[in-house]
Amino acid sequence: MEAQALETLRTRFGFAAFRAGQSEIISAVMSGRDVLAVMPTGGGKSLGFSLPALLLERPALVVSPLIALMKDQVDALTARRIPAGYVNSTVSPAEQLRRIAAFRNGALRLLYVAPERFRSERFLEALEGFRPGLFAVDEAHCISEWGHDFRPDYLRLKEAALRVGRPPVLALTATATREVREHIVRNLGLAEPAIIVEGFERDNLEFVVVRSKSRADKLELAEREARRGERGILYASTRKRVEELALALRQAGLRTGFYHAGLQDADRRAVQERFAGGELPMVVATNAFGMGIDRPDLRFVVHVDLPGSVEAYTQEAGRAGRDDLPARCVLAFQPGDARLQRFFIETSYPPEDVVRQAQALIRSAGGDVTLDEAELIPRVSLASHPRAAESALRILAEYGVIARGLDRESGRRGLRFLENRPVDHELIRSRAEREFLRLARMVEYAERAGCQRAYLVNYFANEATAAACGICAGCKTSAARPKVSESDGRTVRTLLEVLRMLSGRYGKRKLVGILAGSKAKDLLEAGLDKHPRYGCLGHLSGQFLESLLAECLAVGLARVEGGEYPVVALTRAGNEVLVGRTTPRLSCFDGLKAGRPASNEAAPAREADPELLNRLQEWRTARAARDGKPAFMILHNRTLEELAADRPGTDQELLEVRGIGPEKVTRFGKELLALLRACGSASGSASGSK
Repeated sequence: MEAQALETLRTRFGFAAFRAGQSEIISAVMSGRDVLAVMPTGGGKSLGFSLPALLLERPALVVSPLIALMKDQVDALTARRIPAGYVNSTVSPAEQLRRIAAFRNGALRLLYVAPERFRSERFLEALEGFRPGLFAVDEAHCISEWGHDFRPDYLRLKEAALRVGRPPVLALTATATREVREHIVRNLGLAEPAIIVEGFERDNLEFVVVRSKSRADKLELAEREARRGERGILYASTRKRVEELALALRQAGLRTGFYHAGLQDADRRAVQERFAGGELPMVVATNAFGMGIDRPDLRFVVHVDLPGSVEAYTQEAGRAGRDDLPARCVLAFQPGDARLQRFFIETSYPPEDVVRQAQALIRSAGGDVTLDEAELIPRVSLASHPRAAESALRILAEYGVIARGLDRESGRRGLRFLENRPVDHELIRSRAEREFLRLARMVEYAERAGCQRAYLVNYFANEATAAACGICAGCKTSAARPKVSESDGRTVRTLLEVLRMLSGRYGKRKLVGILAGSKAKDLLEAGLDKHPRYGCLGHLSGQFLESLLAECLAVGLARVEGGEYPVVALTRAGNEVLVGRTTPRLSCFDGLKAGRPASNEAAPAREADPELLNRLQEWRTARAARDGKPAFMILHNRTLEELAADRPGTDQELLEVRGIGPEKVTRFGKELLALLRACGSASGSASGSK
C-alpha cells in the first residue's frame, strides 16, 4: 500500500515525495483508523484525504467550512483529472441530488459539503444507506468551543458521521493547542485516533516583530516589505484600514488589490482569482481573505494590525513561503494595538441584557412577521455598539430562537421569531474570557524578546520543545541586551518581590502604582497604600517603572494572565532571578543612566493643536461637571493631547488613542467626534480665508 500511495502521489499529484506527516496520515487512514492531524498552513493537509480517496474502495466525504475554499479545492482536483464535486447553497436542489448520486456510484471520488448541510434531513436522506470510505473534517478546530473559530454546526458532525455508517474519521487543522486537540477528539467521537502533530518548524519562514510608534510608521513598514518581497499579503483589521493601505501602496507605484467583506461578491471573487492566478502580486485584506489560496510563491505576509490570537496569526502568516523558499512574516506592533481586538471581543459577546432585549423585540413582532435586520439593530438600545446588537442576533440564531436569512429580491437580511429557547449566557461569557486569554498570548508574542519561531512552536506543543534559533532578529536583539549591574539587579528583584507578594492579583497600572507610591484614588480606596512595599521604588519615575515592567514581561520574568481583566504574575524564570540564581539581561537601565526617557511612548506622535486642545479641555470640564466626577476621570491630559494631535474621525480611530477604550467610545464618542469635526471645519475655513 505504501508503494501504491507513493506512485499515486507522483502520477496524480505531481510530487516526488511526501512532506513531513503526510505519509503517516495516509497510512493511518488506509488502515481504517481515526486520525487527528495538526499541520501548519501550507503543510499539505488536504493530501491526507484527497490521495486516499483515489485508493479506497469508496469515495471520501469532506466537510469544509467555506464555499470559496471548497470551490478552490474542487477546481484544483479537477485540474488534476481527479473527479470531485461540492454541495452547498450555491447549487440548485436538483443539481445537489445529481452530485450526491454521482458520489454514491463512485463517479465522484470526493464530495465537499458545508457543515450546515447536516441540518437538512433531505440531504441526510439522500446519503442514507451509503457508507463513504472516509469522513474528513477540515478546519476541525471549529468544533472546539475553546478554539479560536468555534462554529456550532461542527457539533453536529459526530452524529452526521453515525448517520452515514460511521466510516473512519480524519480531522485536520493547522491551529490546535493540546486542549483544543482533546476537544476535537471528544466532540467528534474519535476512537483511539492516531494523533499526528507535524511541521511547525518551518525553517524557511523568518518571523519578525517591528515596534511602531504611529500609523505612519506602519505604512512605511508595509511599503518597505512590499517592495522587498514583491509578492504577498498585507493584513489589516478593518475595512477602512484595508482601503487606506491599498491606496497608499498604489500611490507608491505598487500593483495592489484589496479584499474585505464589504465588497460585492463579484469584486471579491475577481480579486481572489487574479491573486491566485498570479496576475495580481499583492493584496491588502482583512482576515476574511486567504483560506483556500494555494499560491506557493508568496515572499511575505505583513500584519499592520495585531491579530486576535496566536492561532489566527499562525494560520495567516503561514501562507507565506509554501514553496519552501525563504519568506518573511512581519508583525507591526504599536503599544495600544490590543484595544481594537478587545473591542471586537466585547462586541462579539454582548451582555445578557442586550441579548434579552433583542429577543424581546423580535418576539413582540410574532413568528409570522419577518423583520428587516438593519432596521432592528438600532432599536437594541442597550447595545454599546451596533456590532454588539448584530452579535446578539447571531447568538439567538445559534440557539434556534430566531431564523435569519437573505431576501433575494431586496438583498437585505431578514429575521423572524421561532420559539423561546434557553440561551447559555454563562457559556457565552466563558467564550469571551477565552478570547481575552488568546489575545493576551498574542500581545505576549508581540511584546516579548527572543526567538519568535520558538514561541510559536512551543505555543502549539504546550511545552518548551523548540530551542531558540539563535539567528533571527529576536534572538540577536535578546543576546545584545546587557546583564544588569548589582545595584540595578536589586531594583529588578524588588519589583519581582512585590509581584510575588501580590500573587497575580493586579494589572500593570496598579502594580506600577504600588511601586511608585501613587496617590491614585482607586489605589487608595483599595487600601494598597497600606501594602508593606508601597512606594518602595518611589525614587524612580512612573515612566521608568512602566518601562522596567514591560521589559520584565518581554524577557519572560513576568507574565500577563487572565482574560477581560488581565493581571501580572511572576514566572519560573522571574523566580530564578528573585532568588539570585540568574542575572537578567535588560536594556532599560541604559536609557535611565543616559538621562533619556525610559520609554519612547510618553508623548503623542505629532504636536497637539493648541486651539483644539483648549476646546477639548473646556469640553472635559463641562462633561465632568455634568457627570459629577473629577475631570481626570473623564479623560487624562495625555489623552486630550493625542486627540488634539491625531484628530481621529471615527469610533475605530478613537480606539487607537491611548486612554480611550470601548466604554469611553460609547459614552463620549459622539461628542468628541462632533467637536473634532467642528474644529476641523473651523480650521479649514480659517485657512481658506487666508
